[in-house]
Amino acid sequence: MAMEQIVQTIVQAGIAALVPILVAGAVQLLRRLHIQLSEAQQAALDAAIRRAIFEAEEWGAARLKAKLPATSYQKLERAIEAVSPQFGLSPEETEARIKATLPEVGLGASSNFPSAPVAGANSSPGSPL
Repeated sequence: MAMEQIVQTIVQAGIAALVPILVAGAVQLLRRLHIQLSEAQQAALDAAIRRAIFEAEEWGAARLKAKLPATSYQKLERAIEAVSPQFGLSPEETEARIKATLPEVGLGASSNFPSAPVAGANSSPGSPL
């Protein structure tokens, strides 16, 4: 019986040593999967925001053609409603993301300003730029 106890003790010690290693490996795997899912979710969110912006612009253009009012606020609200529930974001977070994307797609107030001129580009010898 002493041999059975020795084997049992060795097996228990082996299991006790292997469990933390297996758990650590599983945690690392889950972290990697989570990062990949987060990247995929971010790409889907970016695409949804761009799509919502363009759909809101189309909606606004159709309203203007029909001689109905379409304000920037109404278009923003429409885009927020299209994205927020789908991704579980707060309306404020969705609004911030939409506003950050507007210049990238050439819309919004910031798209009306040209980029800063590059020194030396299109300048003549006596001009300030």
